[in-house]
Amino acid sequence: MPLYEYDCKQHGVFEAMHSMAHAEQPDHCPSCSAPSARVLSAPRLACIGAHERIARDRNEKSRHEPRLSQAPRVPVAPTTGERPALRASHSSRPWVLEHG
Repeated sequence: MPLYEYDCKQHGVFEAMHSMAHAEQPDHCPSCSAPSARVLSAPRLACIGAHERIARDRNEKSRHEPRLSQAPRVPVAPTTGERPALRASHSSRPWVLEHG
């Protein structure tokens, strides 16, 4: 849910979380309950971490110009359908199974 800023004429600016469907409606001041108009403010992009900002930038770019990539195809050896024999481990981790 987005965080919006509202301006009360008596108490100044306060923040409130609302759904985007109610973004244009005024909110009531938590101090005096007077209806207060929403203030248009810049998003707080500086508050997010560098990794998240880079990820958002990449997502936004790929939204309009998706870049396709494919991993090289590695040939797979045919299987006989038999599983290799397993034996219990003699290490300090008894739950680990070793190939035989």
